[in-house]
Amino acid sequence: MLKLLSDILTDYKFFLGLFLSVPFAVFANLLTPKIDKILSSRSYKSKQKRIRKIKEEYQQIKQYYENRMMLVEYLLINILKTITLSFLIIFSATWFDSLFSSRMLANSLSKILVMLGSLVIVNWTTNALNIYTKVKHYNDYQKEVSDIIQE
Repeated sequence: MLKLLSDILTDYKFFLGLFLSVPFAVFANLLTPKIDKILSSRSYKSKQKRIRKIKEEYQQIKQYYENRMMLVEYLLINILKTITLSFLIIFSATWFDSLFSSRMLANSLSKILVMLGSLVIVNWTTNALNIYTKVKHYNDYQKEVSDIIQE
């Protein structure tokens, strides 16, 4: 059903839309620079925060590179934490199994505990391996950090 031009011109919705669209377009054009400024300042702040974290990590890696005994100590502590957490997970899972009469509840709690503990262990191990790799390939890491900071 096509409307005639005279029907469109007498329809108040057409004129209401036309008159409202112009102020909204002007308003949007006035706000665009301000929104752009806000977004760019957030981007700058997040970049500065990222650079600060990279510099902190670099200082830690540099310490481990200059003093390998500190690196060995860090890795041994991570190994001990992993062994301790593994023992606690196994102990707690068996304790849950013996504590509850409902095997389904105990089994569910044990599985949740094992999954959460495994995630923590994987996180610790991944962090330790990342640090070890950066220390082992220190010159490449140093170049990468300086490239990031200079951007």
